[in-house]
Amino acid sequence: MTRSGFCKKCLAFSLGLLGASVASAQGNNIIDKSRAAEIAQEKFGGELFGKIKKIKADDGSIIYEVRLDNNGRMTIVYVDGRGNITQKK
Repeated sequence: MTRSGFCKKCLAFSLGLLGASVASAQGNNIIDKSRAAEIAQEKFGGELFGKIKKIKADDGSIIYEVRLDNNGRMTIVYVDGRGNITQKK
């Protein structure tokens, strides 16, 4: 095997590893407080009211409690680390 052939194989192998690591990182897709607020406002409308609370669930995942003001009516919304949203009843 020549040196250039060896270098090409090493380059292809390293690019494959890089692609696999990027794909796994995008699969987790953890969000932060500001993105949680954006998701809540897109779904329910209204303006952000108060602070966004960061809550740790029993399984270790992170949940954000977002409070929204809709024309004087308070809406409390929970957004998990993957962007799934639920409204408090």
